Amino acid sequence: MSDDRKKELVEPGYLFKKREQEIRDREQELERQRKLKEIVEREQKAKEEADLQKQKIEKERQKLEAERQEFLEWKQKMQADIERKAETSRQELERQAEEARKERQRIELEAKEKAKQEKEAKITYTGTSTAPMGVQKLQFFCLTLTAVLRNFAESGKLEEAGLTFENFDASTLFEQAESEAISWHTWSEWISSIVEKEIEAKSPRTSTVE
Repeated sequence: MSDDRKKELVEPGYLFKKREQEIRDREQELERQRKLKEIVEREQKAKEEADLQKQKIEKERQKLEAERQEFLEWKQKMQADIERKAETSRQELERQAEEARKERQRIELEAKEKAKQEKEAKITYTGTSTAPMGVQKLQFFCLTLTAVLRNFAESGKLEEAGLTFENFDASTLFEQAESEAISWHTWSEWISSIVEKEIEAKSPRTSTVE
């Protein structure tokens, strides 16, 4: 006879109580295992959610890093463009300043040359020479006269004769050339002959040796 049977004889209902206890123990074990399983599942789920959140955060970080890098590249490009445009503007301003300086020098030289020519030629607009065509013709005559006188001055003949540009009035000579119908093609030769005659007249006469 087993011990449980003996105890049942001594304590009626022992086996029933024992089975109930075993059932309760088994139910408790199942409940414990169920709760343990739930805990494990919750932990696993929490871990998975944590991993997903971590991945999400990492993706967001990578996105922000990419945007930051893109912004830095854009900033560098913009800075380079600004510097390039500033350098181009500076070079353009320097070029314009240089052109303005050269233009100013050219104008000053032209003004000086014109003043010199007017002073040498002593241009006086009188009579019919004040008409538009007459003025242009007189100006051309004055330029021719100035060129001829300059040649004589450079050769020293004017100075030797005690003559200057002021001794040859452009308006007077122009009117004389017009009255003699001297063609503008021969103005230079005609003026040269006039100047040579004046030089001969002003030069000291050389004594003849007997």
